[in-house]
Amino acid sequence: MKKVIYALSLFGLCLISQTATAQFSRYYYNKHEVGVSVQGGYLGVQNSLPYNAKSDGGMSYGAGLHYDYHLSRKWSVGIGGIYTMNSIKSDMSRLEGSLPVTDWEGDNFIFRYKASSVSEKITLNQLNIPITVGYTMENNLYFRTGVQIGLSMTSEVETTFNQLQTEGYFPQYELVLPYPEFGGLGSFDSPKEKKDIDVDTRIAWVGEVGYKYELAERQNLYFGLYFDIG
Repeated sequence: MKKVIYALSLFGLCLISQTATAQFSRYYYNKHEVGVSVQGGYLGVQNSLPYNAKSDGGMSYGAGLHYDYHLSRKWSVGIGGIYTMNSIKSDMSRLEGSLPVTDWEGDNFIFRYKASSVSEKITLNQLNIPITVGYTMENNLYFRTGVQIGLSMTSEVETTFNQLQTEGYFPQYELVLPYPEFGGLGSFDSPKEKKDIDVDTRIAWVGEVGYKYELAERQNLYFGLYFDIG
Protein backbone atom coordinates (compact mmCIF):
# COMPACT_ATOMS: atom_id res chain seq x y z
CA MET A 1 0.00 0.00 0.00
CA LYS A 2 1.76 3.06 -1.26
CA LYS A 3 1.27 6.28 0.65
CA VAL A 4 2.35 9.83 -0.02
CA ILE A 5 3.30 11.59 3.20
CA TYR A 6 4.18 15.13 4.12
CA ALA A 7 5.58 16.82 7.20
CA LEU A 8 4.93 20.37 8.41
CA SER A 9 6.68 21.53 11.53
CA LEU A 10 4.82 22.49 14.72
CA PHE A 11 7.73 24.08 16.51
CA GLY A 12 10.23 24.29 13.71
CA LEU A 13 13.89 23.49 13.31
CA CYS A 14 16.55 24.47 15.81
CA LEU A 15 20.04 24.35 14.29
CA ILE A 16 23.24 25.11 16.20
CA SER A 17 26.15 25.69 13.86
CA GLN A 18 29.90 26.13 14.21
CA THR A 19 31.89 27.80 11.43
CA ALA A 20 35.32 26.54 10.53
CA THR A 21 37.24 29.61 9.32
CA ALA A 22 37.86 33.23 10.22
CA GLN A 23 35.44 35.62 11.94
CA PHE A 24 32.47 36.86 9.90
CA SER A 25 32.39 40.56 9.07
CA ARG A 26 30.79 42.77 6.48
CA TYR A 27 33.89 42.28 4.30
CA TYR A 28 34.62 38.58 4.89
CA TYR A 29 32.50 35.45 5.23
CA ASN A 30 33.06 31.89 6.49
CA LYS A 31 32.91 29.34 3.71
CA HIS A 32 32.43 26.24 5.86
CA GLU A 33 29.67 25.75 8.41
CA VAL A 34 28.86 22.57 10.36
CA GLY A 35 25.82 22.21 12.58
CA VAL A 36 23.62 19.83 14.55
CA SER A 37 19.84 20.04 14.51
CA VAL A 38 16.70 18.80 16.21
CA GLN A 39 13.28 18.99 14.61
CA GLY A 40 9.68 18.03 15.13
CA GLY A 41 6.52 18.27 13.13
CA TYR A 42 3.17 16.92 11.99
CA LEU A 43 3.07 13.94 9.65
CA GLY A 44 0.00 13.22 7.54
CA VAL A 45 -1.29 11.08 4.71
CA GLN A 46 -1.95 13.05 1.55
CA ASN A 47 -3.66 10.50 -0.70
CA SER A 48 -6.74 8.32 -0.22
CA LEU A 49 -6.57 5.23 1.99
CA PRO A 50 -8.17 1.85 1.24
CA TYR A 51 -11.37 0.55 2.87
CA ASN A 52 -12.56 4.14 3.50
CA ALA A 53 -10.00 4.50 6.27
CA LYS A 54 -9.36 7.94 7.76
CA SER A 55 -6.14 9.25 9.21
CA ASP A 56 -5.55 11.96 11.79
CA GLY A 57 -1.86 11.92 10.98
CA GLY A 58 0.91 11.62 13.53
CA MET A 59 4.17 13.12 14.70
CA SER A 60 7.68 13.22 13.32
CA TYR A 61 10.88 13.77 15.31
CA GLY A 62 14.45 13.91 14.11
CA ALA A 63 18.05 14.87 14.76
CA GLY A 64 21.00 15.18 12.44
CA LEU A 65 24.15 16.84 11.13
CA HIS A 66 24.47 19.52 8.44
CA TYR A 67 27.26 20.97 6.34
CA ASP A 68 26.96 24.21 4.36
CA TYR A 69 29.45 25.70 1.92
CA HIS A 70 29.00 29.46 1.55
CA LEU A 71 29.43 30.73 -1.99
CA SER A 72 29.08 34.28 -0.70
CA ARG A 73 27.80 36.09 2.38
CA LYS A 74 24.24 35.40 1.18
CA TRP A 75 24.28 32.18 -0.86
CA SER A 76 25.18 28.68 0.30
CA VAL A 77 24.76 25.04 -0.69
CA GLY A 78 24.37 22.28 1.86
CA ILE A 79 24.01 18.58 2.56
CA GLY A 80 22.95 16.74 5.70
CA GLY A 81 22.05 13.48 7.36
CA ILE A 82 18.90 13.44 9.54
CA TYR A 83 17.48 10.42 11.34
CA THR A 84 13.71 10.72 11.75
CA MET A 85 11.14 8.70 13.71
CA ASN A 86 7.65 8.98 12.23
CA SER A 87 4.26 7.53 13.11
CA ILE A 88 0.91 7.59 11.31
CA LYS A 89 -2.44 6.39 12.68
CA SER A 90 -5.52 5.48 10.66
CA ASP A 91 -8.97 4.12 11.54
CA MET A 92 -11.84 2.51 9.68
CA SER A 93 -15.33 2.19 11.12
CA ARG A 94 -16.06 -1.33 9.87
CA LEU A 95 -14.26 -4.11 8.03
CA GLU A 96 -16.02 -7.13 6.54
CA GLY A 97 -15.11 -9.65 3.87
CA SER A 98 -14.28 -13.21 2.88
CA LEU A 99 -11.60 -15.17 1.07
CA PRO A 100 -11.10 -18.77 -0.13
CA VAL A 101 -8.91 -20.96 2.11
CA THR A 102 -7.74 -24.58 2.15
CA ASP A 103 -7.58 -26.26 5.59
CA TRP A 104 -4.95 -28.70 6.88
CA GLU A 105 -6.99 -31.67 5.57
CA GLY A 106 -7.13 -30.28 2.05
CA ASP A 107 -10.77 -29.13 2.15
CA ASN A 108 -11.65 -25.81 0.56
CA PHE A 109 -13.81 -23.36 2.49
CA ILE A 110 -14.68 -19.66 2.68
CA PHE A 111 -13.13 -17.71 5.52
CA ARG A 112 -15.52 -14.95 6.63
CA TYR A 113 -14.53 -12.08 8.91
CA LYS A 114 -15.96 -8.84 10.23
CA ALA A 115 -14.83 -6.27 12.79
CA SER A 116 -16.66 -3.30 14.28
CA SER A 117 -13.59 -1.11 13.72
CA VAL A 118 -9.94 -1.40 12.82
CA SER A 119 -7.09 0.89 13.87
CA GLU A 120 -3.62 0.89 12.39
CA LYS A 121 -0.34 2.48 13.48
CA ILE A 122 2.53 2.71 11.04
CA THR A 123 6.02 3.49 12.36
CA LEU A 124 8.61 4.71 9.85
CA ASN A 125 12.26 5.32 10.80
CA GLN A 126 14.26 6.92 8.01
CA LEU A 127 17.67 8.39 7.25
CA ASN A 128 17.03 11.59 5.29
CA ILE A 129 19.73 13.24 3.15
CA PRO A 130 18.75 16.81 2.17
CA ILE A 131 20.63 18.64 -0.61
CA THR A 132 19.71 22.31 -0.46
CA VAL A 133 20.44 25.87 -1.57
CA GLY A 134 20.21 28.64 1.03
CA TYR A 135 19.92 32.43 1.01
CA THR A 136 20.49 34.70 4.02
CA MET A 137 19.29 38.31 4.03
CA GLU A 138 20.97 41.29 5.67
CA ASN A 139 18.53 41.14 8.60
CA ASN A 140 19.54 37.46 9.18
CA LEU A 141 16.30 36.01 7.82
CA TYR A 142 17.15 32.92 5.78
CA PHE A 143 15.49 30.69 3.21
CA ARG A 144 16.47 27.18 2.18
CA THR A 145 15.05 24.75 -0.39
CA GLY A 146 16.06 21.61 -2.24
CA VAL A 147 15.48 17.88 -2.53
CA GLN A 148 15.70 15.17 0.12
CA ILE A 149 16.35 11.45 -0.24
CA GLY A 150 14.72 9.26 2.43
CA LEU A 151 16.19 5.81 3.08
CA SER A 152 14.04 3.41 5.10
CA MET A 153 15.78 2.02 8.20
CA THR A 154 13.08 0.14 10.15
CA SER A 155 9.34 0.21 9.45
CA GLU A 156 6.45 -1.74 10.94
CA VAL A 157 2.66 -1.70 11.13
CA GLU A 158 0.50 -2.68 14.10
CA THR A 159 -3.15 -3.45 13.37
CA THR A 160 -5.87 -3.80 16.03
CA PHE A 161 -9.22 -5.45 15.19
CA ASN A 162 -12.04 -4.50 17.57
CA GLN A 163 -14.79 -7.07 18.19
CA LEU A 164 -13.52 -9.41 15.51
CA GLN A 165 -15.73 -12.34 14.47
CA THR A 166 -14.62 -15.07 12.08
CA GLU A 167 -16.15 -18.28 10.75
CA GLY A 168 -15.51 -20.93 8.13
CA TYR A 169 -18.16 -21.77 5.54
CA PHE A 170 -17.92 -25.10 3.68
CA PRO A 171 -20.28 -24.79 0.68
CA GLN A 172 -19.83 -28.45 -0.30
CA TYR A 173 -21.31 -29.48 3.07
CA GLU A 174 -23.47 -26.39 3.64
CA LEU A 175 -21.68 -26.15 6.98
CA VAL A 176 -20.65 -23.11 9.01
CA LEU A 177 -17.96 -23.51 11.68
CA PRO A 178 -17.67 -20.70 14.27
CA TYR A 179 -14.77 -22.43 16.06
CA PRO A 180 -12.06 -23.44 17.05
CA GLU A 181 -10.27 -20.29 18.25
CA PHE A 182 -6.82 -21.85 17.87
CA GLY A 183 -7.62 -22.20 14.18
CA GLY A 184 -8.52 -18.52 13.88
CA LEU A 185 -12.29 -19.02 14.08
CA GLY A 186 -14.52 -17.48 16.73
CA SER A 187 -15.04 -14.18 18.55
CA PHE A 188 -12.10 -12.04 19.66
CA ASP A 189 -12.14 -8.77 21.63
CA SER A 190 -9.13 -6.82 20.33
CA PRO A 191 -6.55 -9.03 18.64
CA LYS A 192 -3.42 -7.28 17.37
CA GLU A 193 -1.07 -8.08 14.53
CA LYS A 194 2.38 -6.52 14.13
CA LYS A 195 4.73 -7.04 11.20
CA ASP A 196 7.59 -5.38 9.37
CA ILE A 197 6.89 -3.60 6.09
CA ASP A 198 9.05 -2.57 3.14
CA VAL A 199 9.15 1.12 2.26
CA ASP A 200 10.57 2.45 -0.99
CA THR A 201 13.26 5.10 -1.13
CA ARG A 202 11.50 8.44 -0.78
CA ILE A 203 12.21 11.61 -2.77
CA ALA A 204 10.83 14.85 -1.33
CA TRP A 205 10.85 18.58 -1.95
CA VAL A 206 11.92 20.39 1.21
CA GLY A 207 11.92 24.04 2.19
CA GLU A 208 12.71 26.10 5.25
CA VAL A 209 12.38 29.72 6.40
CA GLY A 210 13.63 31.19 9.65
CA TYR A 211 15.99 33.47 11.54
CA LYS A 212 19.72 33.14 12.23
CA TYR A 213 20.70 34.38 15.68
CA GLU A 214 24.41 35.06 16.27
CA LEU A 215 25.31 33.61 19.67
CA ALA A 216 29.00 34.46 19.62
CA GLU A 217 31.97 34.57 17.29
CA ARG A 218 31.55 31.77 14.71
CA GLN A 219 28.49 30.39 16.52
CA ASN A 220 24.93 30.74 15.22
CA LEU A 221 21.54 29.47 16.35
CA TYR A 222 18.93 28.87 13.66
CA PHE A 223 15.17 28.85 14.32
CA GLY A 224 12.90 27.92 11.45
CA LEU A 225 9.76 26.36 10.04
CA TYR A 226 10.12 23.66 7.43
CA PHE A 227 7.99 21.59 5.08
CA ASP A 228 8.65 18.21 3.52
CA ILE A 229 6.46 17.01 0.63
CA GLY A 230 7.20 13.55 -0.71
